[in-house]
Amino acid sequence: MASTPRLILTMIRHLPEGSNYVAALQSAPVEELVELIGAEPSTEIDLVQEHKTWTMDKVLLAQLINSVNMLVKYSINWGDGKSPDLPLVGPASWRGEGPEKTQSKPESVADTLNRIMGHKK
Repeated sequence: MASTPRLILTMIRHLPEGSNYVAALQSAPVEELVELIGAEPSTEIDLVQEHKTWTMDKVLLAQLINSVNMLVKYSINWGDGKSPDLPLVGPASWRGEGPEKTQSKPESVADTLNRIMGHKK
């Protein structure tokens, strides 16, 4: 069976969420990906590694841990200044570290092919 560009792009779009391609797409909009290649990021946090690490199952587990920590901290009547200081578990964006994530509009197959081939709109 011959592979068409549409089939290949569909297969690429359905890669698992921990893959390098998906992590790169989630870490920066398409315009910024070109600028990041070969350049040092301006922050200490590696966004691609961040998205490879924090897959959906790990995010849900972190939310569960944070919920239990909140229950422990606020459901018990601690003395003045005796309540535990429990850290927030999760991606860096939850802690306010790193750049803000911007939502980008999904591309069509024609837009992707034009970008790959170097054609302007």
